[in-house]
Amino acid sequence: MEFSEIDPVKWSAALEAGLLWHQRRKEPLSYELAGLDLLFRRFGLNQFGSAAALFLQRVKETRNPVLRIFSRLVDPAAVLLLEDWTALTGENDRLTVPALYSDQHPLPKDYAESLQTHARRGGYALTHTALALMWLRDLDVNRPTPAAFEDQVVEGLIELTRSGWGLDLRIEAAVFLCYLRSERLLSGEVIDEVIKSQRSDGGWTRHGGVTESNWHTSGLATWLLLEIKPSPKMEPMVPRRLDRLPAR
Repeated sequence: MEFSEIDPVKWSAALEAGLLWHQRRKEPLSYELAGLDLLFRRFGLNQFGSAAALFLQRVKETRNPVLRIFSRLVDPAAVLLLEDWTALTGENDRLTVPALYSDQHPLPKDYAESLQTHARRGGYALTHTALALMWLRDLDVNRPTPAAFEDQVVEGLIELTRSGWGLDLRIEAAVFLCYLRSERLLSGEVIDEVIKSQRSDGGWTRHGGVTESNWHTSGLATWLLLEIKPSPKMEPMVPRRLDRLPAR
């Protein structure tokens, strides 16, 4: 798919409405704030410039160990504590967090096998495998899997973008494809569906049969509309530590 194939008027209108939906949110969820910070850092959307500070304030107020782990998405100085790691129970999170802190800690010896096993499960397990690869790339850490593995993950993401899956999963697969620089393999039908499925309030529902806009799906859809535009991206998803920034 080429960006030139997309109707620029419809794309612009959908993006503007999506951004306004986020701006009108009075109490964004904690992980939603991390996504808004990404929009600020990566695309220069200054209206979300306070999102990182709000996220870190939530971490301080709640003392939630899992939330503290994912503060790495907004704070390059965040560190992974053993007591926080032991509180992490979700399989997808336990797969991705080693990649998120791979500039601080060596990857587990069986990490390549874990990635491959997880990818074979499909669905959100596959998209989270892609997320781990994205974070390893962000931090310039060598991936422990064979070079052909990322190609397999990309093929799996392409399959997920096709009809038969829920909208949230399809959009997640699409935006991760773009982030992995494989947007040329993305069908224009996915973007058309994203634009057509936008609700009148500017957000998106997680799947059919739901009438309320969902923060996760709306965040992914807005990110996708921004990511597909062929323009320089300012920063990666995971902010780099100051002592690891490339020399200018």
